[in-house]
Amino acid sequence: MTSEQDLVAGLYDSAPEREWTRLDERRIEFGVTQRALGDFLPSAPATVLDIGSGPGRYAIPLVLAGYSVSLLDLSGGCLKLAELEASRAGVAFVQVERGSATDLGSFGDATFDAALLLGPLYHLKSELDRAKAVSEAFRVLRPRGILFSAFLSRYSVVRYAAKTRPGQFGDDPQLIESILDQGYGDSDRADATFLKSSYFADPVAVQPFMERCGLETLEVLGCEGVVSEVEEQLNQLLAPELAKWVDLSYRLGRKPELLAASAHVLHVGRRG
Repeated sequence: MTSEQDLVAGLYDSAPEREWTRLDERRIEFGVTQRALGDFLPSAPATVLDIGSGPGRYAIPLVLAGYSVSLLDLSGGCLKLAELEASRAGVAFVQVERGSATDLGSFGDATFDAALLLGPLYHLKSELDRAKAVSEAFRVLRPRGILFSAFLSRYSVVRYAAKTRPGQFGDDPQLIESILDQGYGDSDRADATFLKSSYFADPVAVQPFMERCGLETLEVLGCEGVVSEVEEQLNQLLAPELAKWVDLSYRLGRKPELLAASAHVLHVGRRG
């Protein structure tokens, strides 16, 4: 692995359980993404490759719903947790591989009906590497296969800093300014490891980029809509009430003028 891949793997290996519980604090993001999967995935028992699967929060429900799911991730710790949680749920994955989204050599051409790319594009700073990851996902998809690709929005950095670390901009303005300018930045701060290892996309550039990679756009949406970073009370709601907020966020997240309000932007594309 490259030094940047080692950094990302180490980031997730250090606390795989944190990645499992993260979506308990991001229930709108999780619910909206699941809604998109439900709307655009081909029917089970279709084959799905979860690229950058983490500990399997999206993969396990898909297996429970009858899909044949394979995993790939840089983090061995996350993959071990995914298999443990799958075992607890009484299911298993077809194939589990440790590796990079830019090299899916463990999987053959045109072997999957759908693929998830819900994390790797967060950590590929080079447009060439991002294009390679999308190209590899495209390669393993069957004709008319569906690809779900998630991006971090660069404007979410400002919202998150204002909410949790308001002194960060004053202490290290160049970090935030460089992210706003080019999507990534450097810092000597010990608490900036995730920012240093990440790429933050301009939301309006997501669709053109994916279409240059050969995908037909089916949907582009902001996963949190207008509730991004103000979700604490929503996380306390019971399922029926939360579902109403997921419905609203899914509807508002599809409005192009609101894409920049979200922390995560999801592109749903189809191979020709």
